Amino acid sequence: MFPHGYQRVAALAYHPRRPLVCTAGQDCNLKLWSMSGSDALSLPPGVKPSEDGADSQHWTCAAVRTFRPTACRAAAFSCDGAVVAASYGAAVVLCSAESLARLAVLTHPLVSDCILSLSFLVASPTLVAASTDAVIVWDLRTSRVKYALNGK
Repeated sequence: MFPHGYQRVAALAYHPRRPLVCTAGQDCNLKLWSMSGSDALSLPPGVKPSEDGADSQHWTCAAVRTFRPTACRAAAFSCDGAVVAASYGAAVVLCSAESLARLAVLTHPLVSDCILSLSFLVASPTLVAASTDAVIVWDLRTSRVKYALNGK
């Protein structure tokens, strides 16, 4: 079984504190994956788990979110791990990292192409989104744009 059926995985984001991974797919889905037997994540580099425990550790899909019938192209966790952002075309959807419940949708008229990159700034309620034609910086406390750069 593939994470997004036979569609391509466009983005992968690791939770900053917990054994969670978020994938964004060409199948229009944002998926949250949790690790069963998460002690495997604490092994030092180059050390593999014993053969006895190999079957007890695996990734399980914990939640799925679809926003629009368009590919989900980027994903990022906030620095505290409470929020995950995902891009659907020119829109950014903010979701709870626990359940993928939708918290907000951010858009800006400068963005006419798909958002391909998302990044939360460290120690700041700020999200940066980049497409091929614009860079937008949002203040997440107010959901307002702090800065917009048109690349055309």
